[in-house]
Amino acid sequence: MDTFKKIIAIMAAPILMSISPVECRRIVDLSYDMDNNALTYPINPRLNYTVVHKGKYGTVPWLQFGNIEFGVHTGTHVDSPNHFSKGGLEPHQIRLERLMGPGVVINVKDKVKKDIDYAVTDKDLMNWEAKNGKIPKGAIVLMNSGWGAMYPDFARVFNSTTYKQDQSTLHYPGFHLNAAQWLVNNRDVNAIGVDTPSADNGRSTTFPVHQLIMGEGILIVENVANMDKLPHNGAYIYLPMLKFKGASGAPARMFAAIEDEGDRTNGAATLSKHVSAVAILFLVKLLVA
Repeated sequence: MDTFKKIIAIMAAPILMSISPVECRRIVDLSYDMDNNALTYPINPRLNYTVVHKGKYGTVPWLQFGNIEFGVHTGTHVDSPNHFSKGGLEPHQIRLERLMGPGVVINVKDKVKKDIDYAVTDKDLMNWEAKNGKIPKGAIVLMNSGWGAMYPDFARVFNSTTYKQDQSTLHYPGFHLNAAQWLVNNRDVNAIGVDTPSADNGRSTTFPVHQLIMGEGILIVENVANMDKLPHNGAYIYLPMLKFKGASGAPARMFAAIEDEGDRTNGAATLSKHVSAVAILFLVKLLVA
């Protein structure tokens, strides 16, 4: 057994040495502040935070706490499959490994300047692959439309002064159904995301992208922040949504970890290497214990 332990340790050493420390990565916050200005769809209640106590509390020099009320689809948030799919997974049922994946950023800012209702197409996805390689398994595919510059001004984000009374007046970019269908048919992704209030563009009234994507158990992330700080590929995205039970989604402190330029890859191979290394580390500890 001692010889076996040594062999395992020797095999694991070069893999363990290849793990990049957290300090070697650039971390990008992809979420907005959750305050009383947090954006949500017009039919949802606005976030309301009230301070219950702030100041001295008995002999304690400082204590602060409060109450918060909001719709679950507020700010940067993740739609769980049950949002548009009866019987779909609720937030507390989503496996943690589905809440992370290689980042794929589809930049359509120039197209949106010409058409504010632009929808990412299957051709946009194929053009991305022609330049960057195949969209990896478990990817989180994000639309960068430049719409984040409007946040959190409701009238500018929805491009309507009557957004509260008439949702037919909304205008903003999203995903086209043919892009969603192409991903479902050809790739195995964990989520799609947008820097707008909805994965379906503002003109949509039947939300076909939501219906298709949610029906396949794929997640949707909306109101993604700081999209311009992400590379087209090479980032690893995390979606730590709150573990609500019975809800149709939840806010998330979404963020990305980006490798240094000299060590940037398309994500899938890098993750596999890191996960394997961690697994071997635990195995070695177990064997030498």
